[in-house]
Amino acid sequence: MATPQPVIPRPQKKGKAVASRGTFWANKLTIVSSVFTLSLVWRTFSQRPPLFGVSAPPASTNPTCQVYHPDILQNCEDHRIFPGDSPWALLSCDRGRREWSPSFGQYNLQAPEGELFLWNWRDTPEAVPLKLPFRGAVNAEGKTSNDFHPLGIAIAPLDDGKFRFFITNQAKRKALVEVVDFNPLGSSYEHIQTINNARIHSPNGIVALDANHFFVTSDYMFARRWSPGVVVEGALALPFGEVLYVALTKNAEGVRGSRVQLVSKASSPVGIELDKDSKTFWVSSLSSGVYQFKYELEPKKTPDEWNDALFPLNFKAKEFIRSPIWPDNLVLTEDKRLLLSGVYKTEEYFTSMINAQSRKPKSWTLELLPKLTKASLATEEGKKEMGLRHIDPANLALRSEEARWRTVFWDDGSVYGGISTGTLVNYGPGKKPGFLGTSLVNDGAVLCKVHDTTVGGRGWKYKAHDEPGHAKGEAAGHSEL
Repeated sequence: MATPQPVIPRPQKKGKAVASRGTFWANKLTIVSSVFTLSLVWRTFSQRPPLFGVSAPPASTNPTCQVYHPDILQNCEDHRIFPGDSPWALLSCDRGRREWSPSFGQYNLQAPEGELFLWNWRDTPEAVPLKLPFRGAVNAEGKTSNDFHPLGIAIAPLDDGKFRFFITNQAKRKALVEVVDFNPLGSSYEHIQTINNARIHSPNGIVALDANHFFVTSDYMFARRWSPGVVVEGALALPFGEVLYVALTKNAEGVRGSRVQLVSKASSPVGIELDKDSKTFWVSSLSSGVYQFKYELEPKKTPDEWNDALFPLNFKAKEFIRSPIWPDNLVLTEDKRLLLSGVYKTEEYFTSMINAQSRKPKSWTLELLPKLTKASLATEEGKKEMGLRHIDPANLALRSEEARWRTVFWDDGSVYGGISTGTLVNYGPGKKPGFLGTSLVNDGAVLCKVHDTTVGGRGWKYKAHDEPGHAKGEAAGHSEL
């Protein structure tokens, strides 16, 4: 066997070493630039924001926050305050939600049904919420199908003092929208119709234009069809979900039906809210942002059998507003403040869904602020406003022109986590507003009053002058709601 010869390293010239280091750094810069280029393409394609710098919400230190009725109000994804100066809220809850995942086609028939509750949050929050006996559409024998799993809800006033409820029902047999008329006198209801339309195959959020028209989101194209497709659709932010506009119909024989118009394709649309005065509506997307649309009446070219002046409508997509959270529902308050709620990290949400005993997700409720124009930024007032936005942690991971969020409520899950729907509530003339939040992964409803130290009603406390431990203008506190 031949003896191996020793390998004698050859001396390397200094020029080659320099060239080698130059090649190394050139390759490194190429990799870095490629990553940033791909990141830019990814954000442009998916409209996802650069969330690497998002601050984790700490525990809420508002001493007025209290969780009510955790044994009754369980896994309440949505709630809506009745129109006007009402102390009542309608809540959509599903205590069996951890065993019921229609998006992935998982149905445990032993899971309890969902429930609707009426709760007087203002006058008697300690009183037991009233459970509505509605359990979905009845069959030919006059019995319910025991297949009621509500998500989004909407309320529209009727002329006779009653209210119409629109409820998205992710039932096992079919994804449905229930229409129910509610009479506050005696808390009675009448089931008007069940909308079973193939176009509305995975309804999530819903908002009423009036008693006969509503908008609804259908979150995933692959939902209830192919669970791996849901994962791919969500991870890649594919715009396969749909925003739909629906009109109720009733023919000469009294048979009720519906007509559906596609508003837009969207990436994982969930929550939806509407401002009829400005003819604007917003759709929250699990791709970390909010779509904004405008609508207007479409002149009738030819009369149709329904003679409906509000169907169809013309729609125009206005913009996509990035958010620093994984959003869920939207709420427009009586004074036209648009609020968005959601969780800090998706993995915390899924962990909490799998294990009810795990720590609840960190979450936020944010207010969308008006866009600041170049003209307004040239003024002292505009500069001060932008300064306040920059010190709000909700805007830290966003570009300066995207700093349009104000913290209303936040928590690290120790007080109340996983906010799905949050709204500002009115305690009456001369009193400061409060905050009402519900969660798909938490029990009870959290109710807070405004902390007295809130500066300028913004909800975010800040130091306006130099103080020990804080630079001038540096955030020194947290959400006071």
